[in-house]
Amino acid sequence: MARKTDYKQDKKTGKTATSRPAPVTEKKDLLGILDSYFDSRLGWMIWVILGITFIFSLLLFDSRVSLSGDDSFYIIRASDFIHSFKYPAFQGPLYPIVLSLFVAVFGISLVPLKVFSLLLILGFMYLFFISFRSRISSTLLIIILLSMSVNSFVLYYASQTYNEAFYLFVQMVLILVFFRYFIDTDQVVSGKQNIKRHMLLALSLLALALTKNIGYSAVLAVAGYFLLQGQWKNTLYSITAFALVMLVFQGIKFSLWHDGGLQFSTQGSGLMNKDYYNPQAGKEDLAGFLTRIVDNSKLYLSKHFVSMIGLKKVEQTMTVNSVVTLLIYIFSFVSLVLTYRRNKYLFFTGLLTGIFLLVSFLILQVKWDQNRLIIPAVPFLLLIIFSSFYYASLKQNYKILQLVIPALGLLVFFQSN
Repeated sequence: MARKTDYKQDKKTGKTATSRPAPVTEKKDLLGILDSYFDSRLGWMIWVILGITFIFSLLLFDSRVSLSGDDSFYIIRASDFIHSFKYPAFQGPLYPIVLSLFVAVFGISLVPLKVFSLLLILGFMYLFFISFRSRISSTLLIIILLSMSVNSFVLYYASQTYNEAFYLFVQMVLILVFFRYFIDTDQVVSGKQNIKRHMLLALSLLALALTKNIGYSAVLAVAGYFLLQGQWKNTLYSITAFALVMLVFQGIKFSLWHDGGLQFSTQGSGLMNKDYYNPQAGKEDLAGFLTRIVDNSKLYLSKHFVSMIGLKKVEQTMTVNSVVTLLIYIFSFVSLVLTYRRNKYLFFTGLLTGIFLLVSFLILQVKWDQNRLIIPAVPFLLLIIFSSFYYASLKQNYKILQLVIPALGLLVFFQSN
């Protein structure tokens, strides 16, 4: 049973599709009908979704300082930067530097700083739409956007001065750059164009890395994508370009602040300890790191992720589930396999999210157990899981899975708020 293919990249071949109209077919399956329905309505639906996001963000808006204190340190570093020109070395410096512009104008006033986070969430949602529109199934796109528009866990950061909203936005910029300049462009480009696109990619990677230390995992995802696609030159060029912009940044930092250390050196050293707050306990060994991955996988996937998408009730005492954790790993792996040739956009998204999570599980102390540490991965992990059902359902023997996608989408939407 044929299905309309109007994406920039053909689902089956992975090649860029031509701009000619898709052939008309007499019969369509369920997802074909849904895709056709949403395709013609995306132009106005995105504004409805942004409106829902804005309204729910306002309903959840909290103008007070959180009890955690970590978000206050971003404001303090922003104030120190704008008033004393002190480099915000700990964690990621980019967010406090950007935040310092608001401190310079409004002073340490929480509402303007929090409104900036709200704008970042709206910006993330819009860039998500721009990046994936016509590149993935419209049904998947609408399901994820609607789910995020009412998700209280994600929208919580629309009124906080943590850097999660900023990271989501910068990560989306990186994804859009990669889609437009590397996956959309299959043909050979000129030397000048090649330099420009790799430098733009390198700057996007640097911005992400300077937002959070975990942002360096995106460099592995980009290099991994090029290697798995057999693009050896792009692998070399991307690594070289990133090394170059990093070297320039380090030179500027040293000349202005006499700080030549790597951003993650101080915090990274602590993360290698068995106990972050007790260096005397010694460094973690191989067995300890493997245990971390297993324990953190169960914590953040079967406990936090499942509860954040509304499939598990949030309680004061929550248990982990090895079976659920394993299922999420299986769905994610299946998605990578199925999208490797059928949809390179989803394949790259899977690599980016998977490496982000695996590196996080490797370095995070198990006792931290905070859902905000995987917030940047939540929309994409949800997309990956849905895409595993979507592409599996294209096979004749698994057509029944097409019923699962809208049903699960509705469940997540109504349970996420």
